[in-house]
Amino acid sequence: MSSSVSTCRVPAENERERLLGDISSLMSFSEVSETWLNTSVTNKEIEIEGYKLHRLDRLHKKGGGVCVYIRKDIKSLVLKDLSYISETNFHQLWIKLQHKKSKSLLVCVSYRPPDSPLDCFEKYFNPNYVHALTMGKLIILLGDLNCDMLKPTPGSASLIKTTKELNLNQLIKSPTKITESSQTLVDVIFVSSPRLVVNSGVIETCISDHFPVYVSLKLKTDKSPPNYITTRSYNKYDPDLFAIDLASNRERLVSIFRMDNVDEKLTIFNEIFLNTLDKHAPVKTIK
Repeated sequence: MSSSVSTCRVPAENERERLLGDISSLMSFSEVSETWLNTSVTNKEIEIEGYKLHRLDRLHKKGGGVCVYIRKDIKSLVLKDLSYISETNFHQLWIKLQHKKSKSLLVCVSYRPPDSPLDCFEKYFNPNYVHALTMGKLIILLGDLNCDMLKPTPGSASLIKTTKELNLNQLIKSPTKITESSQTLVDVIFVSSPRLVVNSGVIETCISDHFPVYVSLKLKTDKSPPNYITTRSYNKYDPDLFAIDLASNRERLVSIFRMDNVDEKLTIFNEIFLNTLDKHAPVKTIK
């Protein structure tokens, strides 16, 4: 048995309502970077029917923030110990997901502002990832990290070094931000187990210079092998009939007391008793 889960990263605040309305209907999990949300905006104002909302707002400075929309039939739990915005404004929102009876997985929704130091990956993400690894689950990292993965820049070098050490695989290969003068890949999806990936890529739209990115996963359920037991069936057992059949062998049973060999006595008794019992309460193997 298996279960499909699709995850999408949707870009900035200004196109959120229009784009999410189209994309979320197809996705199990949708993430938004740079939400620009604060306490003045309620969940009610930005909710999408059929989806749960989790958010991480940057409260003491304008901009930033991330949020996720998760289909209501998917169990979700925010890992509060791992979810925070660092003093250098590196965002991490960690969520545990489970779809139906499939194996659960962990998703880290992240955002790194352009002015956030590059050591944030090693300083803040690494410890959380190592802790998450102890849970023994598939891990996905996605978000706008403002590191162009198409060019050998200090940002991309730092991110590649960190994710390589952690054995994370980057799925997005095409530009995700296009302007009149540049094409960059700053919106990424990393996975700890690429063999579970069905497909991934970039959704080209004319709504923003940031394109949404997505990944579709095939999650297998834990199927236990069938458990068989061997037991006697007493459905039609009648103790009186059993006693009558056993008594019909009384001459052989009495002969046991005239024997000197203990092993021979036991062999004859077991043969008479078990053959009679098999007739009235047969042995069956059941699941």
